Amino acid sequence: MTDSDIVTLCRQAAQQQPTTIYFAIGCALGRYAPGEHPHQQYPPFMAAIPGCQICILMDPDLESPPRAVQDLTGSATPDQSVVTIQRITFIPVRRYFEWDSDQARIFIDQLCTICMVERAHLIVQDYAGNYIEQHYPIDRFGPDLTKRVLFDVTYRDGGCFIDLNAVRILKNRDGSFIQPKYDVITLTRSHLSREQLRYVLKERRSDLVHYIKRFHRLSTGAEEPRDWCVADIVLRRMQTLCHIYRVTPEPSIRSMEQLMSAYLFDLCTAVGDRVTEETANELIRSPTKDYENMLLGLEELLLETGVKVKEN
Repeated sequence: MTDSDIVTLCRQAAQQQPTTIYFAIGCALGRYAPGEHPHQQYPPFMAAIPGCQICILMDPDLESPPRAVQDLTGSATPDQSVVTIQRITFIPVRRYFEWDSDQARIFIDQLCTICMVERAHLIVQDYAGNYIEQHYPIDRFGPDLTKRVLFDVTYRDGGCFIDLNAVRILKNRDGSFIQPKYDVITLTRSHLSREQLRYVLKERRSDLVHYIKRFHRLSTGAEEPRDWCVADIVLRRMQTLCHIYRVTPEPSIRSMEQLMSAYLFDLCTAVGDRVTEETANELIRSPTKDYENMLLGLEELLLETGVKVKEN
């Protein structure tokens, strides 16, 4: 089945009823004994999602029929075609998915377009170990994409071996996705476990302190140039944060200061504190680590108080 055929099938389904598309990459399970395989082809969280479901299973070594089909039908008769079992349609695709190729980008964009136009959601999981956040097309579709398209159900950086029984898809009451990576702390913290919140805070502070603030100091002549902290690298680190805080994505002093201030204001709001714009600028431009220490203090307070934060 070609990419065009898959897109057409997904679009037709989404035009008729609410549809969830699950795209599993590197999900062959033939090396596992029956009953001992991970449920990568049809994870437990999919069973909890209502409506029509289309599961695109892509792996050059995908067994025939896919193990998920065997689990649901009890039949191991080889079948190379699309299989529909009640509300679930399985599409086996026996080839590699090359994330860096134009073909892959076009395919992902077409699936995302369906989700933005029709009544559909897309969940993408790569079990081959690729870091797929860098391919999330938020720059092409805008921040509303996060409500419809989810890359990585772990809300971290994926992996080959995921405890799928422990995965909980975060959703709003209207069914739209909640994605901590792409929203302000103030709005997402009540949906996260303490460990999930700690991870988000750590990742966000790492980009701001180790790259953005350091490049800010380099740009103002406060530090000597570093070969690992240059404009193009810093811009990549800024992209997601700029979408979150509505800042122009460019490694300029103005944009960097706006971004650092926005995160500081976000943390203050989350803990019920307040800081003025003048104070924020003083912290950012301080030759000491006043800004970094302020972030750490606010993050620790948020984690310690546990207000509206769910435990694991």
